[in-house]
Amino acid sequence: MNMTTMALATARMPILSTASSQSYLDSVQAIPILTREEEVELFQDFQLHENLEAARTLVLSHLRYVAYIARSYIGYGLPLEDLICLLYTSPSPRDS
Repeated sequence: MNMTTMALATARMPILSTASSQSYLDSVQAIPILTREEEVELFQDFQLHENLEAARTLVLSHLRYVAYIARSYIGYGLPLEDLICLLYTSPSPRDS
């Protein structure tokens, strides 16, 4: 486990609320980005060994991307918090 993966493993899940969306975004920005190799290793660890900590690390590492996408839709009438929640719950292409 390298330094990025260790940092993610000990990171706390940011909490999103209407009162603290900027605090949430700041927390998300502090989460390290994984390399492709780290993502593959974590995914395989989760898939082969059902390692939930590996899955948690993958999810945490992608929160920055979710926030980035949500921010690009600001101005369409939904609050940022709702946009982020919609992205969290939207089905993946593999679900269809």
